[in-house]
Amino acid sequence: MKLRTKLIIGLAFIVVSFLSLGAGLYGGRTETATAATSVTAKCLTYGRTTVGSSNTGGCPDNFKIYMSGASVSGASTIYDNALLDWSYYAFTIEPSGACSHLTFRLIRDGHVYVSKSLSGSGNLTLYESALPDGMYELEYTGQYKPLIVSGYVTYSYSYHFEADKTPPSTTLKAGGSSIKTGSYTNQQIVYSAEDKHFSRIQYKSPKSGGYINSYTTSYTVPATDSNNGWWYFYALDTLGASSSTVSVYLDTIAPLGSVKAGGNRIENGGYTNKAVSYTATDAGGIAYYQVKKPYITVWESYTAGASLTGMYGWYTFRAVDRAGNISEEYEVYYDISQPTGKLYGGTTEYLSGYATNAEYVKYEGYSAYAPIAGCYVKLPGASNYTNYLSGTPLTNEGTYYFYCVSKAGMPASAISITLDKTKPVGALYGGAYNVANGGYTNAEYIRFLATDLTRMTTYVKLPGAASYVEYTMGAKFTEEGRYSFYARDEANNVSDTYTVTLDRRLPKAQLYVDDIPCGNNGYTNGGHIRFESDGANCYVKLPGSVAFAPYLSGAEYYKPGKYVFYGVSEAGSSTGEYSIVIDRTVKPLELGNVENGKTDGDVTLTWTDGDPDEFAPVQTVTVNDKPYKKGEPIYTIDTGVYEVSCIDAAGNTWTTEFSSTKRNVLTQTLQKEYYEALDAEDEPIAFGSYDAAFAFAATQEKRYVQTGEWKSETWDAGIAMDGKDSVNAKNGTYFVYKKSGNPKEQVAYFTEERLNEVIAEYAKEGIKSYYYWQKEPANIADGENLYAYFDEKTVLGSSIEFGENVACLIDGETFIGSVYDTEGRHLLTVSDEWGNTCEYTLIVIRRASEIRYAVGGGSNNVAAFDRTYYFKDEVTVSIADGYDEIAMFSVTDENGGPVGCFSLDESCVIKKSGRYTVQAINHFGKSEVFCFVLSLDAPKAELTDNTAKKKLEVTIIKSADKESHIQSLEIYKSMDDGKTWTLLEQDDYGKIISLNTLSYGFRTSGIYKVVLTDEFRSGFDAVSVQHDYTQPLPEGVLVGVENNGCTNGVVAFEWKDEAIVTLIKDGEEIGYVSGKKLKEDGRYSLTIENYDGSLKTYTFTIDTIPPEVLLEGVKNGGKTTDSVTISKLSEEAEVKVYLNNNEIGYKLGEKLTKAGKYRVVVTDACGNSSEYTFEIKSAGKDTNFVGIGVIVAIAISALVIIGVAAVIILKKRRNE
Repeated sequence: MKLRTKLIIGLAFIVVSFLSLGAGLYGGRTETATAATSVTAKCLTYGRTTVGSSNTGGCPDNFKIYMSGASVSGASTIYDNALLDWSYYAFTIEPSGACSHLTFRLIRDGHVYVSKSLSGSGNLTLYESALPDGMYELEYTGQYKPLIVSGYVTYSYSYHFEADKTPPSTTLKAGGSSIKTGSYTNQQIVYSAEDKHFSRIQYKSPKSGGYINSYTTSYTVPATDSNNGWWYFYALDTLGASSSTVSVYLDTIAPLGSVKAGGNRIENGGYTNKAVSYTATDAGGIAYYQVKKPYITVWESYTAGASLTGMYGWYTFRAVDRAGNISEEYEVYYDISQPTGKLYGGTTEYLSGYATNAEYVKYEGYSAYAPIAGCYVKLPGASNYTNYLSGTPLTNEGTYYFYCVSKAGMPASAISITLDKTKPVGALYGGAYNVANGGYTNAEYIRFLATDLTRMTTYVKLPGAASYVEYTMGAKFTEEGRYSFYARDEANNVSDTYTVTLDRRLPKAQLYVDDIPCGNNGYTNGGHIRFESDGANCYVKLPGSVAFAPYLSGAEYYKPGKYVFYGVSEAGSSTGEYSIVIDRTVKPLELGNVENGKTDGDVTLTWTDGDPDEFAPVQTVTVNDKPYKKGEPIYTIDTGVYEVSCIDAAGNTWTTEFSSTKRNVLTQTLQKEYYEALDAEDEPIAFGSYDAAFAFAATQEKRYVQTGEWKSETWDAGIAMDGKDSVNAKNGTYFVYKKSGNPKEQVAYFTEERLNEVIAEYAKEGIKSYYYWQKEPANIADGENLYAYFDEKTVLGSSIEFGENVACLIDGETFIGSVYDTEGRHLLTVSDEWGNTCEYTLIVIRRASEIRYAVGGGSNNVAAFDRTYYFKDEVTVSIADGYDEIAMFSVTDENGGPVGCFSLDESCVIKKSGRYTVQAINHFGKSEVFCFVLSLDAPKAELTDNTAKKKLEVTIIKSADKESHIQSLEIYKSMDDGKTWTLLEQDDYGKIISLNTLSYGFRTSGIYKVVLTDEFRSGFDAVSVQHDYTQPLPEGVLVGVENNGCTNGVVAFEWKDEAIVTLIKDGEEIGYVSGKKLKEDGRYSLTIENYDGSLKTYTFTIDTIPPEVLLEGVKNGGKTTDSVTISKLSEEAEVKVYLNNNEIGYKLGEKLTKAGKYRVVVTDACGNSSEYTFEIKSAGKDTNFVGIGVIVAIAISALVIIGVAAVIILKKRRNE
């Protein structure tokens, strides 16, 4: 029984083997799928197996279920409830016994995800695909037949795993509210993460060099100063899945602000009279600025650094940084109003210039806006102002000057008041002699004089009057009688009363000249004199006599000399002596500092009177009809004419005239350019013109010329001849001088023309030119005038210095001082006290010339000096000056080399890239330096279609200018004809777009725009290049078959373009590379697609299996006497039937009955063919027996073979 059983088993095994072999030979093709990126081991699952009521761990012996990713490397075991993050899953079963697959299911999160019925018994892919996250249960059922004779046993297998590819979800909050990555905050930061399989938070602080682990699900950053800066966070789960990195900037420190006015920093709470501007600094950056203007209570938007003026009062500024921190409020008071002051004498207010006799004077400063910072006083007799406390009484007599200054720095106008507490002091005169108060005089007149610190008004009570009337101090009274005087000063102080009596009751007497009465003690140049008196007796002392002699009243004298007369009344009262001198000589004066009627300075007139008893003293000297005092200087002015007249006491007159060339304006204006050449001692001498300097230099060079005499027939002078002048060589005098081009060698010259030509060559070398601002001129050559500008009575300078002792009217107003520095063009009228005037045009320069620039063909702009300018087009530089017509400017390059010096009406065009500085120069001085950098070579972007490689190539070319550096590179793409643009982060090859990379490639169509900026080109001025690119269709060659065709040969597809090629065989995608040979049978679809999505599809079939037909009634190669039918064509094919090698018409299903040898050829569309042969014999010939016998023999042989094999197997197993 056991042997039979074993035999049966062996036979069953052989049968199964044959069946398996048949299945292998005739079964379907094995197909694999590829789609994943995850590489894993081939993992044997370790789940639970259930057979009936039995439940065991792991896979059973008769099959194994594996899990793997898309690609497999190595092998391992994966246990139940595994946590996986694969991107692709493949489940396969590999049976090892007689197994029949029934069902497969994947259950996700309690719901069926995949369910399928299975068939077959071999290796099988249960399922493969990417899986979404979730809890999975794999269920498999199959049947297993342990023995041929036994029944099937059902196996159930389950395996659990979890798929998790999702990174942790995170939140970023500040102050309890969610914020975006890249935000700024001044609040506490909390970063939280949530994940079923959370691992840790990674954070990086501003002070750490790398990331730090935190194993809690949230991390808090306190809002402290020490934590300020950028924080970075991301979260990881246990499988290493990472969330996106977020960042936040913590800033708890408020901005620090500062105000400037007039270029200087103003303290918080300070005052200024200059435009105010505000800026602030902050580590995290300023978000915006605000200002509260005077009398406005709301904050307004403010631009950093903008200058504010206008309303007077407090300007309050603040800045808010990106984190919301608000700076300290910064206040500055702006005020350009002028304060005022009040003067007091005691408690009474006075106007400026008045006087008071109060006990004291004081000053009080007042400002309507900014408070008074301080007051200042110039005390009587002082030359400088000192500090003064407003309202402080001052008691010393004299004139006080006051002014005040507001806290904004604005000064008030100076005002004055005079304190005078002393009464005037008077004096009485009888003629030229002082008369005591209350006294008497018989003088010709009386007068009253008074002195005081301030102006006075005097009063007189005339003889016989009852009241006082106003009196002109010093006026003479001659009427006899009693006079009383007093004076009242400006401060209301009243002098004592002064009284005098005039009484002249004497004998009458009179001198006459040429019968005309004349005064006593006088001089005359008349023809005769006489004396008359009503006195009883008259006496005379004649010229040369020492004693008086009796004189007959009225007697005449003619001889020059001194005569003295007097008369005596009968009462004995004397008339007093009457003297007169006859003198008919003129008195010439000495004119100091006058030569040939000209003077260049001041003049003094002097003279010496002769013996007064003989010569009349000089009585009046006038200059231009104005009195002159002996010995005092006559302060002359340029162009002034002075007529001098000298009249002595006798009436003799002498006259003369002189004119002046004196410089009243000491400031001279040097001409724009002058020249210097060296004299014999190598000292520079200045000249006003190049020609004059050249003539001088040539003269100096001629000192080196020597002469010689040539008498021989041969040249025996011992020196070379001048090459050019040698053609003129002849006996006689020749000249020895420096060789042209070589001053160290001397040669002979034969003509003065050639000699002077070479002299001119060396003369030019020694001449240097200078502009007025480069240096002071050397000694000026005789006859040269470097100040011709002044000849036109025009003076130009930063300030104008005047000579002494002249009166100046500037623009019609009196100017007191020696230096005038008010900017502008002014008319100066200089005058002397003698009636002469001279006019000058003054041009005062008080600021540097304005530097202007124009870029390209643009308009002029005024250059500022607080920054360096960056230009991309040629720059035209010029200057503007409203007053200085010989202002200039110089331009230097980056190496300090001069580009040139240019005049006011000239411009300099810079056409070469580089760094330049410009400085203007006028008579005020040099301006600040205007610095700019010119870059004419812009960075470039070239967008080129590479037709060979079917891509757009973008090449960035840096500027050749060293000052140009590409600061930003942006590449945009538009898919809607430029309506919208997308900023690209990388090219189509994954190359990140950055300043470090200068070439990129794109293989997708669209409009591309490249935008470049550097220091010179930004914003709308940036370099922008646009290109419309269309990706060409990809090209490929199908080899071995026509499109939509079929073949039984090898097929390949070749392409060189960048493209995506997809090959699908029998509905499943397979990998493919260019040129790969395809040999396997199947229906193929190949798609070549460019990166625009443009594609072309090729379809073809590879079929190497020949078609088959069913022969009914005979076997292939057999013989029959019955009819034969051809049917059941395995595929569409052409069927040809040949009878005895002749093709006959045939339709499938028809019976063939005609005897003969048949050949059937079946050919499909791919060229595969099969051939069948058979023979139909005539009836009567029994051939079937033989066939049956053969079949029976074959069957018996097969059974014998099977039996032997079974016995061998059984024996082998026994032996084992």
